[in-house]
Amino acid sequence: MAILFISNGFGEDQIASNLINSLKKSYPSTPIYAIPLVGEGSEYIKKGITPLIKTKPLPSGGFIRSPISLFKDLFSGMLLQHIKHILLIKKYAKLCTATVCVGDVFCLTISSFFNKTKKVFLPTAKSNLFMKHSKIELLLIKKLARLVFARDQATTDSLKEAGINSFYDGNPMFDGFKFPNENLLFSKNQKVIGVAPGSKQEAYDNFAYVLKVINKI
Repeated sequence: MAILFISNGFGEDQIASNLINSLKKSYPSTPIYAIPLVGEGSEYIKKGITPLIKTKPLPSGGFIRSPISLFKDLFSGMLLQHIKHILLIKKYAKLCTATVCVGDVFCLTISSFFNKTKKVFLPTAKSNLFMKHSKIELLLIKKLARLVFARDQATTDSLKEAGINSFYDGNPMFDGFKFPNENLLFSKNQKVIGVAPGSKQEAYDNFAYVLKVINKI
């Protein structure tokens, strides 16, 4: 038995690498392969995992929000990158019994090309708390994923209503945080708000905006 991990984003790579290392502790003899769809897989490498492919980071950072971002990525070789990903998935899916997809529905979809293994999906990109899955996305998830672990209970309930085999067992983004051992000058009884502006260049603009919101609060 072998497991294939596919992720599309820096945060998603980190979540996948945490899961891989946890699985290795319980099943040390099980071969596990990792394919990052965005960037060079540096988060895997930090955790001692060698990704099957390293790709040149695209201008959008894998976060396309406008036609301009799409065209920039296309001119930077996005199609060729995804063809390489699909061929690699086809090759290694033959060796595996399961595929774990960490990211959005695009990640799940591209992971399903030439891949008949059972798929576990961690939809980290969307939540009913701020951005619901569209009807098309729900149809794709229901068709392609055998098991889904959503990031919160509200999203899990919504997926279940759509007939999707979904469970909530914690948020892999927050559960993967590592905190320093030293005292951070907070008492156990104090309420503390953490700010997580993102993992890409836009984090700087996000942080400035969050500070304005905090000031209003």
